[in-house]
Amino acid sequence: MQVLNFAILVLVMDWLLYRPLRNVMHRRREGLRQTAERVAGLESALEQQAREYRRQLAEAKLQAQVERAQVVAAAAAERDALLAAAQQEAVTHSAEIRTEVERQRLTVAGQLAAETRRIARQLAGRILGRPL
Repeated sequence: MQVLNFAILVLVMDWLLYRPLRNVMHRRREGLRQTAERVAGLESALEQQAREYRRQLAEAKLQAQVERAQVVAAAAAERDALLAAAQQEAVTHSAEIRTEVERQRLTVAGQLAAETRRIARQLAGRILGRPL
């Protein structure tokens, strides 16, 4: 009778207490497992987004370096073109100045020669005592 009483008590306790408690614990374990899976999925998605962000950042840095190099090259080419134009202008201007100086030298030399001849005639005329 005691064994039967104990078996009934175990069955009643199992049915009233342990089974609901096991069901609650099972649901809780299942909820924790789902939450852990969801967290793992979110961590995976977050890591993927971080990798994508780093990749885009690296691409942007590379693009910025390429654009900077292009701007520097364009500026250097423009500087070289301006220097070449300035040098060409200086050469042209120098040649023009040389031509003008030579023209003025020839003019002045001609004037000096004429003036020298005139003065020489005057001196010769004074020395000889008659006009030449």
